[in-house]
Amino acid sequence: MASVDYKFKNCTDRLKLWERIEIVVGEGIEAGHYSSRFEDFEHGRIVISQPELLRGNTLLRDKAVCEAWITREDAIYRFSTRIYRTVKNKIESYYLDPPEKISRVQRRQFVRIEYMKPIRLADVSSIRQCEDSIQWIDAVTLNLSAGGVLIKTPFSHKEQERLLLHIKLFGQIGLPLTIAAIIRRVRQHKTDYLLGCEFLTVNRLKMLFSSSEINELPESVTLFNHIAQEKLVRWVFEEQVELRGKGLL
Repeated sequence: MASVDYKFKNCTDRLKLWERIEIVVGEGIEAGHYSSRFEDFEHGRIVISQPELLRGNTLLRDKAVCEAWITREDAIYRFSTRIYRTVKNKIESYYLDPPEKISRVQRRQFVRIEYMKPIRLADVSSIRQCEDSIQWIDAVTLNLSAGGVLIKTPFSHKEQERLLLHIKLFGQIGLPLTIAAIIRRVRQHKTDYLLGCEFLTVNRLKMLFSSSEINELPESVTLFNHIAQEKLVRWVFEEQVELRGKGLL
């Protein structure tokens, strides 16, 4: 594939034309995340396509300081930059300052980060009731990845139990609030139980639940597909890098 005339100092490949880039402005849950692509490299700046908002509330203004993320098979590359917007003959153009320093984050499919937040779960191993009568219990998460979650609860459970998980974070990042999971590991810790749970994408869901059972579950469980899981992968990576930047990893 063609590449622009610029090469990362610690990246094994050039910037590829039309390679996707994510631009992040602001911090935390309010940060604005925008999708764009590389178009060219001219006059000492990187030319990008018009950014499209993915999520968040922080606006992308002319000359705003931001971060650029490039996801590749080997790693995620991140650099600080500044974005510029120009208008000529009613045509908008966008540019980035080239990176002075690149941070590389090892890319594993399901990186796990510490995540201690409330969660609600329900045992649906034996579905005999309608969605409105599902019995929810409160628990807390300990860590999270795009593939699953570690939950602490005072109630005993068994491996292979099928669960519904209601995770507030998912709604905040544009994922289904309620998804299905299966308990892969159970360990007792003092008076509590630690549950290692695997998130079920819709393909896995159909292997572990019958069609009639799926019809009794919240519709949102069928919306957690590989695209949604990839979005969670990116969120976890962003959190990981932010924690590293703060010296917490």
